[in-house]
Amino acid sequence: MKKARNDEYENLFNMIVEIPRWTNAKMEIATKEPMNPIKQYVKDGKLRYVANIFPYKGYIWNYGTLPQTWEDPHEKDKSTNCFGDNDPIDVCEIGSKILSCGEVIHVKILGILALIDEGETDWKLIAINANDPEASKFHGLRNIPVYTINRIVILPSLDRSQTSSLSYLPAHQDSCVPLDAALHVVLYFCSLLGLQSYLSCF
Repeated sequence: MKKARNDEYENLFNMIVEIPRWTNAKMEIATKEPMNPIKQYVKDGKLRYVANIFPYKGYIWNYGTLPQTWEDPHEKDKSTNCFGDNDPIDVCEIGSKILSCGEVIHVKILGILALIDEGETDWKLIAINANDPEASKFHGLRNIPVYTINRIVILPSLDRSQTSSLSYLPAHQDSCVPLDAALHVVLYFCSLLGLQSYLSCF
């Protein structure tokens, strides 16, 4: 996961879009399959979808992940006191454009939420497309619409295949906190593959 280069913004990262805005199918990178295709997730033999919340349909933001990150299931997170969920770190992109599944964009990280899902840490980075016309107006979470944050919190409970063991830590507005979390999952990824020299990219 190389940080994207841009003189206008700081702290840009590459994001892979898995789920476009206004869609219901739960798509994700199949990390255990060759070439890691993006596929609709299946649980208990059923394709997974998220429900609608009137007046919105499906996801109200573009959903994806930072490549080459990994939430270590053997490492207890100091913030959540729970182990990682064995997946790349998730990103909720709140820009104005509807993106495409598989698209790779540069995002500006604004904040982070920690979801505790069935006893596992599942970080949710909140970001905006660096090329969005409104991107320069966002600095942290203070000017993000409240309904956007609330939607991130309640969406997992709409997935009827999940259990109800969901909770969140408060959203962090300090820009250092989400960046620290992002870099930690890069460290875990490098450790997993034995790529310590990869850290020279940062």
